[in-house]
Amino acid sequence: MEKEPNEIIQTIFKQMGGRTRIEIMTGAIIYFNNKENIVQFRLDDGAAVGCFEVGYDVCWDLYNCKTYDHKLKVLEELPNIYFDELIPLFEKKTGYYLSF
Repeated sequence: MEKEPNEIIQTIFKQMGGRTRIEIMTGAIIYFNNKENIVQFRLDDGAAVGCFEVGYDVCWDLYNCKTYDHKLKVLEELPNIYFDELIPLFEKKTGYYLSF
């Protein structure tokens, strides 16, 4: 994966409260793919899921999310998510909160 996030990846981070906040509040290891506009948040064993993935669909201006177990097997695919639904969805699916 790339070292520097593109504008879309940076926007995903901003809409979820910021990359640093996510890392501090969840302990997630973050991976991103600039070509596919995907961000993965890999979480520790204490999380409800092992990985939460956010991908941006440029054509529809919507997000597609996936949850994975701790062995990275897909648990659930969540298509057509609006930007303001990202944080509540992340918190619900992972059990980690991104705000106080």
